[in-house]
Amino acid sequence: MDYCYLRNLCVKRSVSREAYSRIAAELAKPGVKEKTTSVCQLLQPLPPRPDEKDSKTILKALVPLIECGVPETERCATYALGRVPKPADFDLSNAIPILLRRLEKENFEARWSASVTLTKLRDYRDTIVPKLIALLSSDKEPTRHAAAHTLHDLGERSKELVPVYSQMLFLPEKKYGSMSLLGANGLLQMGAGATQAIPKLAEVLTHAEVYYGTRARAARALGVIDPTSMVAARALSSAYPNETNPWVACEMEAAMSKLRVNLPHLKNQLQSARRNPKACVSKK
Repeated sequence: MDYCYLRNLCVKRSVSREAYSRIAAELAKPGVKEKTTSVCQLLQPLPPRPDEKDSKTILKALVPLIECGVPETERCATYALGRVPKPADFDLSNAIPILLRRLEKENFEARWSASVTLTKLRDYRDTIVPKLIALLSSDKEPTRHAAAHTLHDLGERSKELVPVYSQMLFLPEKKYGSMSLLGANGLLQMGAGATQAIPKLAEVLTHAEVYYGTRARAARALGVIDPTSMVAARALSSAYPNETNPWVACEMEAAMSKLRVNLPHLKNQLQSARRNPKACVSKK
């Protein structure tokens, strides 16, 4: 099989069908393991558009290769699984447990590839989400981080995630990376479903150790979740005069303008900001 020829075909959309048909035929052969890495790499540059028969052949061959024991082959097969168009009558539920196990691996690329692919298998959300929520309690920090990223990218809005996202808001940034920002984004995505998190979001605004990006997202969430919340109004009004980051200050102003509460001090602050439109970019 001429892989250089196939690579050239794959970057041309008009002839990619032929290339993928050849790959499907190659994958269908026994003992293809030693060639799989090259084949899977060919699947990555462009979303493949093979016939349904070719799609089924490729998908069926890729699932076991996710756990074949060769790291590069596993990586390529995992990414490819999320890119190959899935026929409506093809069942990929047998791949879910394998992908979830990859979230528990020590290798970052293994976890990331599995996370990316799981977010593309939205037809199986009912199976994936409970497992991801369970992984948030793992004793392995990288696994918890991968599960949180996957839930966030799936746009999951289950109410049982509110306390989980709320707890993530206060995780130290240096140790846990972007977990606090993921928590704030998750609550923002949930909108009105996250009303019980308003006190925690309000606390974030004045928490000195919280990443400024998390404070900005928390401010935005307070303006979206419940515009009639007095807790949100008082928190924004209290934190705004002392906020030194211009981005966070702008988000606070925007959030306060969305609130529908009778709080004179809040109205005075908004009027002052409107008279001085550069305030949000000149704060030191």
